[in-house]
Amino acid sequence: EVAGTAANVQHALKLASELDCDAALLDVNLGGQKAHAVPPILARRGTPFAFVTGYGEAGLLEAFAHCPVVTKPIKLGALEAALRALGLAL
Repeated sequence: EVAGTAANVQHALKLASELDCDAALLDVNLGGQKAHAVPPILARRGTPFAFVTGYGEAGLLEAFAHCPVVTKPIKLGALEAALRALGLAL
């Protein structure tokens, strides 16, 4: 179940700070802005997350290089693998 979506970094920061969810999928680029401020909030709150990106792993912050990455265009198998890596049962 989708708990929330954000089309820009400001909204993503709000959701990351306030929304309780099992996990998050974070697009590296939200509305033309890098979403680098969001992962530390998710990590601090203990929310597991994976990145979704068309840039590949090169666009990730080094501190979060260990997080699962789903590349665009998204393939169902890759999404399922990332969710399992986050500890979610499908």
